[in-house]
Amino acid sequence: MTTLTQNPRAGVWEYRRSIWRWLCMPALAAIWLAAGMLGWGALLQHTFQPAPTADVPPHWPTGAVPAPSSANFRIVVFAHPCCPCTHATLHKLDESLTRLPGDTSIRVVFVTSGLNPADVSGSPGVAFARRLPGVELQFDQTGEISRRFRATVSGEVFAFDRTGRLMFHGGLTAGRGHLGDSVGQQQLESLLRGAARKPFKAPVFGCSLPGGALTPGMLDARAAVSQSSPTLTHRN
Repeated sequence: MTTLTQNPRAGVWEYRRSIWRWLCMPALAAIWLAAGMLGWGALLQHTFQPAPTADVPPHWPTGAVPAPSSANFRIVVFAHPCCPCTHATLHKLDESLTRLPGDTSIRVVFVTSGLNPADVSGSPGVAFARRLPGVELQFDQTGEISRRFRATVSGEVFAFDRTGRLMFHGGLTAGRGHLGDSVGQQQLESLLRGAARKPFKAPVFGCSLPGGALTPGMLDARAAVSQSSPTLTHRN
């Protein structure tokens, strides 16, 4: 009969491995959790960090394309055709159409300086804006219009009264691509309905206006947006 003898060293090494596993698993979990929190924090900062804007003129810019004289209010929205954040701005504008006075002139200016015409024509944002009732579209191919208004961010909104005084400057969203309630949208509607009288400035969340080449992030986001089927809220 053969007698089996157990190597005492094997038991020691197995014990040590179990101790290391017991110590390392919580440490690895803590590292994974910390990395996730850092990534989530960076995403939140990117989403809710307002974009810097320039000091804008307090009245309708001299030499800018005139709006209809019969309009009590004039709204100008500047947009990058391929900025995914701006799609949310257009959705918020669509929501507000049903609550704004009917004699409001609204224009969306797509700044296309330096962009490929194919990227502009295939933009889901442009296609969405074309379907907004009562909204005029304009394409700023040289960047001259945005320079006159000193607009620098996609989603930057200007609202003027009949005299040309700037009543609202800012964004309509509470974050990049955010479709929830926002102070900017509420204040714009209050000003145009007469519920508020003091000019208001709101933060803007969006990409910089062109010119320049599209970033890979813009291209990926544009492809994702184009697969969605947005629903328009029409003005009565």
